[in-house]
Amino acid sequence: MVKDTIGLLDVAPFNREAIPKIIQRRLKDAKNKVYGSKNDPYLEKDLREILGDYVPRKFGEIPKYMGNYEILCPGTKMYANVLKMKSKIIKEDPNLSSKSLV
Repeated sequence: MVKDTIGLLDVAPFNREAIPKIIQRRLKDAKNKVYGSKNDPYLEKDLREILGDYVPRKFGEIPKYMGNYEILCPGTKMYANVLKMKSKIIKEDPNLSSKSLV
């Protein structure tokens, strides 16, 4: 079970020495307000320094190694049944977005 969990997570190898250096620089830059939160010119460089050439799995992408785990949602019959039950039980308020109920 532990082996399956670690394989499922596909833990990224990372450069431990780069992390404190990057954090120190970012703290210094934050005090000096070098960049805003939306357009960070150093983000890609920092991630490449930490992760190397490793590319994390994209959101929604099926893991390479599932072990004895099973996908429960989305796209499974069980998930569709849960959504049907939810819609019968919870009458959505038109003033609320559907994302707040998930």
